[in-house]
Amino acid sequence: MRFLFTRILLYGGLVAGLAPARAEWRLESHFSALLQEEKAFYIYLPDSAGSSRTYPVLYLLHGVGGDYGDWLEASHVREQAQQYEMIIVLADGGGFGWYLDSPMDSTSLYESYLVAELLPLIESRFPVAAGPAACAISGLSMGGHGAVALSLKHPDLFGAASSLSGILDLTLHAGMGDVWQLDSILGSYQQFPEHWRQNSCCDLVLNSAARPAFFIDCGLEDAFALADNRKFTRLLDSLNMPHRYEENPGEHKWTYWDDRLEEHLQFFAAFFCTARIARTRSLESFRLTACYPNPFNQAVTLVWSTATTARVSIEIYDSAGRLIRRLLDEADCRGQRQMVWDGHTVHGPAASGVYYVRWVADHQARVMPVTLIR
Repeated sequence: MRFLFTRILLYGGLVAGLAPARAEWRLESHFSALLQEEKAFYIYLPDSAGSSRTYPVLYLLHGVGGDYGDWLEASHVREQAQQYEMIIVLADGGGFGWYLDSPMDSTSLYESYLVAELLPLIESRFPVAAGPAACAISGLSMGGHGAVALSLKHPDLFGAASSLSGILDLTLHAGMGDVWQLDSILGSYQQFPEHWRQNSCCDLVLNSAARPAFFIDCGLEDAFALADNRKFTRLLDSLNMPHRYEENPGEHKWTYWDDRLEEHLQFFAAFFCTARIARTRSLESFRLTACYPNPFNQAVTLVWSTATTARVSIEIYDSAGRLIRRLLDEADCRGQRQMVWDGHTVHGPAASGVYYVRWVADHQARVMPVTLIR
C-alpha cells in the first residue's frame, strides 16, 4: 500500500524565490547489473523545466530494515526540500545492505551499486553539477554509517557528509550482528573482526586521507549510537579534522531525525553555496588560473582572469560551509589579477584543514579547495 501511495507524486507549492515553479518529486527505477534486480529511488528536482542550469546533489540514505521511501513517509523532507536549490536522491541500500560490499555474500554489493551504478545514472539523467564540491551524502542510523563510510572511501565523489544517529563503530555492535544481519554480510565479529574494522567508520577515518566536510549529530538518549558518535568525534579531534558535532535531546527514533533534518539541509546548502555553477556564456569568460602553493603553510596566491568587465568577489569558506573571510568585493574587474590569502580568518589564524576559495563574477561562481598545513 505504501508503494502504491507514494507513486502518486507530488507537485509542491514552492517558497517564492527559492526554487523554480515546476519543482517535483519523481519515482524512478532502473535495473542493477550488480544486484541483478530492479532498483527504485525517489528524486527531488528543483527545476523540471529542462533549463541549462545544473544543481548540487544530496544522497539521503535510510536506516536498517527500511527502504528508499522511508524519508518521504516519516519525515518532512518533501516540504523542506522546496526551500533549497539542490537535487535530493532517496537511495535504496537494501534492508540490511549497510552500504558496503559484503565479503561473505556476493549478491550484497551496495557500495558498488551506489558509486558505480546509481551515481553515474543520476549524472546521466539529471542536471547534476560535477565534482565532489557539488555532491554530498547523508543518512540516519545504518544510513549515517553509510554516508560517513562512503565519503571516507570515495573522496573523489563526496565533498561533504552528515550522519544522524549513525552507527559509526560497527565493532561496538557485535551483539546486534544477528538482528541487524551484520553477521550475514561481514561474518561474525568473533571469526572475522577484520571485516568489521575494514568497514567501520572509526577505523576508516584513521586509514583514509579523505577530508570531507562532516556534520555528526546524535540524540542524548540514543542507546544505540551515542557512544559511537562520541568516539568518532574524538578521533576527528585527534586528527585535527574540522567538523561540526551536536548532541541534542532525543532517542534513536524518527521524531529525532525529522526534527534534525532541517539543520542538515541547511548545512549542505551552506556547503553547496561554494559550488553552485550555472552553465552560462558569461561564466566561460571567467577563469581560475592558479592557487599556489597548495597545500600551503603561510599563504596562498590566488590568480584569476576575466575576459569582460565584471564585479568580482573572493570569499573563503571552511569545510562546514561557513564564510570565514572575504578577500575582495570589487566592481569593474577585467584581465588577470591575483591576491594573497594569509591563512587568517576575521578572528585570527585559521586551523589546519581544507578550505574553499569561492570566486564570484557577476553572480557566477567557481570554487577551488586549498589545504592549510600549520
